[in-house]
Amino acid sequence: MYHITLQWIDSILSVFSTDKIQKGCLLCVLHYILYAYFVLYMCFGPINTTFYGILLTIGLTFVSHILFQGCILLKAERTYFDKEWKGLFHGLELLNIYPTDLLIQQQYSNYLILAYASIIIARFCKSS
Repeated sequence: MYHITLQWIDSILSVFSTDKIQKGCLLCVLHYILYAYFVLYMCFGPINTTFYGILLTIGLTFVSHILFQGCILLKAERTYFDKEWKGLFHGLELLNIYPTDLLIQQQYSNYLILAYASIIIARFCKSS
């Protein structure tokens, strides 16, 4: 399933470019713009169908992270760049935090779940 998903992502990106680096840049930009939109909408957008759709998408994203043992989009980015690519987390290495360390990944996942839960609880408390 992992390789089929990567092939599917590549076939979509091939519509826009055949260059490996351009595909990686396009995927990276789309990945982080979409992620930023979701987080900002959850924080500031109205609670409506879009909000619940984003919640569902984030829930499915967590399931896919378990299924693929990490972010499939980040793994796809690595196929276009190099195997050492860690996405925007490269900046953490300047603080001596290495995102490839399993303990750091588990802590990051826990903090992310807590952050999402806090946003959801705050939004529902605010709306009632």
